[in-house]
Amino acid sequence: MVLGDDFHGRTIRQQVHHRLGELTPAERRVARVLLTAYPIAGLETVAELADRAGVSWPTVTRFVTSLGFDGYRAFQRALHREVQQQLSSPSVRYPSEARQSSTDNVQRAVLEELSQVLRETFISTPATELDAIADLLSDARHPVLCVGGRVSHVCAHYLYSRLYQLRPSCRLLTADPLPLSAHLLEISDRDVLVAFDYRRYQDDVIALAQGAARHGASVVLVTDRWLSPIVEISSHVITAETETGSPFDSIVGSVALIEVVVAALVERIGEPGRQRIQQLDGLRGDVVSGADGPHSTNVAASRRRRSTRTSKTSGRA
Repeated sequence: MVLGDDFHGRTIRQQVHHRLGELTPAERRVARVLLTAYPIAGLETVAELADRAGVSWPTVTRFVTSLGFDGYRAFQRALHREVQQQLSSPSVRYPSEARQSSTDNVQRAVLEELSQVLRETFISTPATELDAIADLLSDARHPVLCVGGRVSHVCAHYLYSRLYQLRPSCRLLTADPLPLSAHLLEISDRDVLVAFDYRRYQDDVIALAQGAARHGASVVLVTDRWLSPIVEISSHVITAETETGSPFDSIVGSVALIEVVVAALVERIGEPGRQRIQQLDGLRGDVVSGADGPHSTNVAASRRRRSTRTSKTSGRA
């Protein structure tokens, strides 16, 4: 029987992480080598992987068998499929032919797909990990930095906008006007970096997270089932399902995870969070534009000053 990457919907990388504690010391050496040089090490021959890990060939065979594969060739076939899925772009997944479907049919299909995304996201997310992340983000002694990639920056911005309303010392890191790496000048061991990174993983986000870890910061990773390379230096990892019938990955699972974490933060922070929201509401009361962030301009005050100057001018005339 071959379980492989169909086992509970986990990728090979997830399976290895899940089973580290069940492996023998020699098998753990193989696992560590595979995770460190993933997926390249797993695409090598048995002899090459055994040599990398400093173990015997039979140890490598026992290791892949423990993952549910019938042998090393079955393991590599599954790994090839996984790499192909991981690297597939929207152009590859785009339908080869145009299809005519009613809006009603499309709506039902998308609703079912997104419902499945949510189910799979929460099945693969341990409540203990969400609790640990909520504990970390609720501690105002640790500044929180949020960062994302080309599309996932939307998730980073959304988390930041909620965090800022509940607690102080939050920042959204962007590559404008300077590259992301410039933020490493100010990252310290007090910080918590929340990184969103999905397949076709973004080099500058990975480099920032790795640099933050070297500076002693705690790294929280939100990624997909294939796991961003950031997983190797992360204190906490949660995964969101992203695949639907669309050529584009969905962020619905990630947004749902953010909602759960924010709900947990509201409970943990309690009264200080309520007072901070009240203070922000009071500031917004003077802002005609009703802007939704910490950098609003006091338009009303500016208009009152202009009105006063106009009245004085009219009086002199």
